[in-house]
Amino acid sequence: MTPSRLSILLVLFALTYSTLTYKISDSLPFNRMVERIQIAEYFKNATINHPLYTAMAEGTLPLKTFKALIQQDNLYVDNFFHEFGILAKREIDLERKKYIQSVADGNMQQFFDKFYVKFNFSKGVHMVPTILEYAVFELTAATHADIGVALATMYPAYDIWTRMGNGYYDRLGNDTKTKRAMLHAYTRSVYYQFKFAETVLALEPAFDPVPTFTDLVDLHVTPDAQAGVVNHALFREIVGGTLPLDRFAVMVQQGDNWMKGFYGAMAYMERKETDKELKQRLHKDSGYVDSYFDRVYEKYDIPRPYFAEEYTKAYLDHIISKSHHASIAEGLAAVYPSYFLWNRIGTEVNKLARNVTNHPYMDFVQFNNPAGSKSLAKFQSLINTYFEELDGDLETKWKMFQVVGDSILYEGMLANGEYRIGRPQGF
Repeated sequence: MTPSRLSILLVLFALTYSTLTYKISDSLPFNRMVERIQIAEYFKNATINHPLYTAMAEGTLPLKTFKALIQQDNLYVDNFFHEFGILAKREIDLERKKYIQSVADGNMQQFFDKFYVKFNFSKGVHMVPTILEYAVFELTAATHADIGVALATMYPAYDIWTRMGNGYYDRLGNDTKTKRAMLHAYTRSVYYQFKFAETVLALEPAFDPVPTFTDLVDLHVTPDAQAGVVNHALFREIVGGTLPLDRFAVMVQQGDNWMKGFYGAMAYMERKETDKELKQRLHKDSGYVDSYFDRVYEKYDIPRPYFAEEYTKAYLDHIISKSHHASIAEGLAAVYPSYFLWNRIGTEVNKLARNVTNHPYMDFVQFNNPAGSKSLAKFQSLINTYFEELDGDLETKWKMFQVVGDSILYEGMLANGEYRIGRPQGF
């Protein structure tokens, strides 16, 4: 687990613990209760005093950052009003329904459009992953949670909810479970507001061409974990020709196991797809890869594997589960790191291995040389097509980012297992 992923989990645990164990005061309305949640107050103040907003107030915010802010905020606000439309349909009290619908009918597009005209840029198309996560958190609450809980998720972004939020909170009476859920939803949303500012401060505005799913993955999905895989000691020792043969054997055997799972996952998605053109693009032939493993087994006298190690099995379970039980878009996201990370690994290995005389693993080096290959570009085009077809399906878009992030971590786990604990089979 990477430090950034661990820190996020620790923050979310702290948010959950501080609110779900909080003592409810019957005498305080919702807006006063949230002020007593220390971790929520911390993130609220950190957001209010964030360098992004300080620089904007002082007129020192770089124009490129302001443009990125407007683009991401516009997309977020569009989703925000959509959520109130969902809540209005769910509300059965006519007076509250009317009020919620009046919010849903709001339109801030003219506000954003004046900046697009003034600074000569255009509305964004995709939320970046961190902001998409926030939007999906709110959308999920609007669709499935108690209406009071859903309003609590939106409260940090819209102070108008003081009166409405208090009303829903008060009507809960002795229902402390839902009250705590409202407090937790509010606290988590405050944290997302802070992450919104953090993300935008580091963003460049999106211009033509519109960033694709794969562009966003490269820039925003666990970049530290991506670098950790590409620069892993396993591949550094292959580059230098110093990797022990037993480690190389483990890598070959487990890699063979993984590739069989990969082709099985792709074949299953091909069968699921009904569009003729997409079905054809999903088709994969394993002949070239099978021939490579045949040569390596024979040249290095490595026996074929008869089981998958636990770390390989965990990764395989992940990709097979997504290909069989999730959308095709999520299934493709599960295997995408095997394309783009190995393209980088192959590039680095080939660049550096040329300096080694009589390299012992030249078969591996040459097989993984991406020069002249269109494999990565074709797969990126395929997965970007599925991402674009999702259009307003924010939940599945966010799941794709989650899945690809998990697969990047599995790639690191696979490299660690092969390098440190794997057992060569048949030796």
